[in-house]
Amino acid sequence: MLLHATTASGAQWLTQTTAGNLFQSGQAIDASKYFIVIPDSIGHGQSSKPSDGLQSGYPSYVFDDMIEAQYQLLTENLGVDHLRLVWATTHPTFMDNCCAVACAPAEIGGRNRAFRKAAMESITSDPGYNGGKYTTQPRGFALGLPDRSLDGPDRESSDVITNSYVQNELARQDANDFVYAFAASADYDPRPKLGDIEASFMAINFEDDQTNPPQLKILEREIQKVKKGSFVIVPASEKTYGHSNQGHAEFWEQYKLNLQTVSINLKGHVTFPDLPLDIWPRYLRQIIQTPPTFWQINLPPGSSKTLDAATTAQTTDSRFLRHEAPDSEPRTPDAALPPFGI
Repeated sequence: MLLHATTASGAQWLTQTTAGNLFQSGQAIDASKYFIVIPDSIGHGQSSKPSDGLQSGYPSYVFDDMIEAQYQLLTENLGVDHLRLVWATTHPTFMDNCCAVACAPAEIGGRNRAFRKAAMESITSDPGYNGGKYTTQPRGFALGLPDRSLDGPDRESSDVITNSYVQNELARQDANDFVYAFAASADYDPRPKLGDIEASFMAINFEDDQTNPPQLKILEREIQKVKKGSFVIVPASEKTYGHSNQGHAEFWEQYKLNLQTVSINLKGHVTFPDLPLDIWPRYLRQIIQTPPTFWQINLPPGSSKTLDAATTAQTTDSRFLRHEAPDSEPRTPDAALPPFGI
């Protein structure tokens, strides 16, 4: 099951930049191998939402309500009792793997909270909002949309980009739907349940993400609580799009190893998945199944993907692969903590 971003819909997974890099033959979520469920969450897309008629009379909802509806869709309507890939904390034994892209395992804070609060208040404080009973979109809605001016290198292009974006969003979205969707994260805080996650968990964030800036170190700190958790910070480049990288799988699908088999034969050597050397992680940590014993492999760029190993064991479980972005510096793990992705 693939879940969309706030104010988006399942259609975000069907663009060429996403589906074209994930669902083709041999790709991470090969549609010829996996049954893929892509719902519109409560309040989004073609699911029930305020703009269907109730406006501000629509009942409030939070992330937990959205997840429970997805769970009921799977178990009661589709007859699915186990997933290969989905959310993690609410039903921690329901899936084998989890992958979170462009988000943080903590309550909404920092720039993300500042943006959400300002966006909601710019709408609800507008007299034209009329307590959510408006007949035309309130002017404050345009002011609450994300700033796209930074995408233009000069004043003229910034204005063109911003105006085009605002007009497209006003035509696509509704002010009440927008406010409700942002308010749904008000009580979001997965930290108390991170230790309950049983699935292999991969978190993918971006160096240039202005919404969840990696400088806050939230991901590095909280992923340590996840038993089989690992993460990667995708390096920024002149081609990346910040928080919008979530809709450009070409920048991160190569890190998403949860569904791929990692062939490991520790009777003398280790063989890793066949990935291009230029995107191979520099440092890999392999965890032996009997904790707390583990060993670490340092794999410099360009090295062979078959390495000598002294330990005798055998597994094909991808949960034991941890990795980081290429060419980043190694970090020394805290001996008192279980190994985690670096």
